[in-house]
Amino acid sequence: MTPFTPALGLSVGTTTLAAVSADRAVTGRPVINRGGWSIDDFVHRVGDPVGIVSPDGSVHTGADLLAGALYDLSRRALAGRPVPAAPTVAYPAHWPTSAVEALGRAMRRIAAWSTGARLIPDYAAALTALRESPGLPGRGVIVVCDSGGGATTLTLVDGATAGFLGGPVRFPDFSGDLIDQALLTHVLTLAGVGPGGTGTFGIGALTRLRAECRDAQPRLPTPTVTTVPGGPAR
Repeated sequence: MTPFTPALGLSVGTTTLAAVSADRAVTGRPVINRGGWSIDDFVHRVGDPVGIVSPDGSVHTGADLLAGALYDLSRRALAGRPVPAAPTVAYPAHWPTSAVEALGRAMRRIAAWSTGARLIPDYAAALTALRESPGLPGRGVIVVCDSGGGATTLTLVDGATAGFLGGPVRFPDFSGDLIDQALLTHVLTLAGVGPGGTGTFGIGALTRLRAECRDAQPRLPTPTVTTVPGGPAR
């Protein structure tokens, strides 16, 4: 009997990667270890022919680093079960064809995914999920708004046919990173630190505070108040 292989969906974001199986969802920042060194900030380099140099001197493409990070996250999501040969990957809709093709090639270079993955734009993945619950209108224009770490992206879709109407239009002036920075600035201000300063915060303490502000952001859409070590954020 052929062993059961669970389905797997993967999502690519500038600041967050996600892997979802039938019973578990795992997220993580785009970071991967190569040669004992951690490498990050590579998602926006997918499709770039210029390699990324690791601190140990080795050179890697952004696509290979992303494929490796997705594979590591997949193994975490599946908790020891076999990694499916053909996962579905939602990539940022604004990516050019060259970036999508580069990621596809990089994923095929991983032995478990040598037969290739199904790559779809993230707005299509969002529409598929919304059709299942809570449902979508059968006519009119549907606006898919993705507020990501690096920008907010808008895509227009026909409600009757689910056909693509326009976009994606990307707004870098509203993003998760900028919200994180605004929260950090607010907390520092409450602590008596002016713009551009760090007061008595050491580098380590400031790094921890920045991480706490980043973690506070997802808690704010429902309640209007949350707290972080060092001061309240409203």
